[in-house]
Amino acid sequence: MYAYFHAITCPTDWVAADGTNGTVDLRGEFIRGWDAGRGADVGRTLGSFQGDAIRNITGTYGNSMWRDQGSGWGNSGGAFYHGYYPGNAPNGAGNYGTQIYFDASRVVPTAADNRPRNVALLACMKLFP
Repeated sequence: MYAYFHAITCPTDWVAADGTNGTVDLRGEFIRGWDAGRGADVGRTLGSFQGDAIRNITGTYGNSMWRDQGSGWGNSGGAFYHGYYPGNAPNGAGNYGTQIYFDASRVVPTAADNRPRNVALLACMKLFP
């Protein structure tokens, strides 16, 4: 049984959940109830650690300016990147448009849910007669 106490040491007959004495190291972690077949966190095993993640955020900004491919747009990095697509430019103009993209998964972990780092534990309650 795991429990939390408002104290700097454990009560008598309890040990710290710090990875010693056969315990899971819970220091600095959020506790997430183990799925146990519910379907909210499929494939998760009891006691497994899970890194933080956000839901992916993406976006696109189209530009209708006619330019030569690669001219004047500089470099993009991090969550931003760009691409070119053929356009219907008038005579004498470059025949490319530009798309500017944003994709958070290029720089941070993403998942189907927003979550902090966490560890899965079986939620238990001690019953008193």
